[in-house]
Amino acid sequence: MRILSLAPSNTEILYALGLGDRVVGVTHMCDYPDEVDQKKRVGSWTSTSLKDIRSVKPDVIFTSYYFPPELKSYNGPGEVVHLEPRTLGDILSSIRTIGAICGRKDAAEELVGALEQELFDYTQTFSFAERGPVVYAEEWGKPPMVAGNWVPQMIRLAGGHQPFIGPGEASRRINLSELQEADPDLIILHWCGAGSRTSPDDVKSRPGWDILRAVRSGRVYSIDDRAINRPGPRIVDGIRSMRDIFQKDQGLHS
Repeated sequence: MRILSLAPSNTEILYALGLGDRVVGVTHMCDYPDEVDQKKRVGSWTSTSLKDIRSVKPDVIFTSYYFPPELKSYNGPGEVVHLEPRTLGDILSSIRTIGAICGRKDAAEELVGALEQELFDYTQTFSFAERGPVVYAEEWGKPPMVAGNWVPQMIRLAGGHQPFIGPGEASRRINLSELQEADPDLIILHWCGAGSRTSPDDVKSRPGWDILRAVRSGRVYSIDDRAINRPGPRIVDGIRSMRDIFQKDQGLHS
């Protein structure tokens, strides 16, 4: 089977299932694991060309969350499978779907089982009756967007609470007055596509944002977005990074 992945998250799932040798093409944004550097690049996550797709002669094409408009008129070769995870449960379902289609059902169940166990372990580290710190997680900064989808669940499992948006809801723009009403204890930056290049200064320099408690007290942190925004196996690494920040922050400001 010749597999084309048009999303970094799908690429990571495929390699985690031992299917790296069947991947014939990936996007320019696919950068994990290191072995993916040897694969042919077929456009970006949001834009590609039918000529490039056909050049790798795929049997199956996996897209995720964003569906490239070029594929609306695609008529082969290869079946297009679109995955649109919104919650942590959806991410696990995506792994199962890819495994079933690619003949790695057992490997998918093993991976999902390991991830489910790690997610469960996080629930044992705190009491859900305790709200934890109020967190504003920012998926994009121009304009500011509060992170939705699976991110509120990640924050909760890490021991925090994001009141601005619920699990499964799409990320959306947010204004300063709405933030001021909840006045978050801390801010997490994970701008989509920025990797680890975001800086707390990106928020601290915004006019008027020093009215927020988190900004005044210097409680603005950045996390590599690839462990948060990509709906794949490394999502547990993102939860771990959040938890480490929450615990460190509590030690500094308790």
